[in-house]
Amino acid sequence: MYTLKSLLGKTFYHSIRHTILFIVGLFSGFNAKANFIGTFIITYLSLGGGFLFMCLMLGINPTLVMSVIAAPIWIFIVYITNKITKIIVEHKEKENEDEVIRSE
Repeated sequence: MYTLKSLLGKTFYHSIRHTILFIVGLFSGFNAKANFIGTFIITYLSLGGGFLFMCLMLGINPTLVMSVIAAPIWIFIVYITNKITKIIVEHKEKENEDEVIRSE
């Protein structure tokens, strides 16, 4: 049997969930921006981690790689990450459009 405490907790959870979904529904481009930011972060961490691992395997001092000396390299990684993220997001959008066309 449900206790009053669990019943109130579930009611509170559902009311908060519906409120958040309503607020998110007010912003039309929220999902696209969140998708872009998430893809950017995953791509950046992958490229940055791969670069750091490569430098460690080549015997380069990690302090130098993370310091000001390697700043142009990190700027380049951010630039490349932005380009790759745009390609990935466009591919996802095109794939979703093709899927909608096939299902009709």
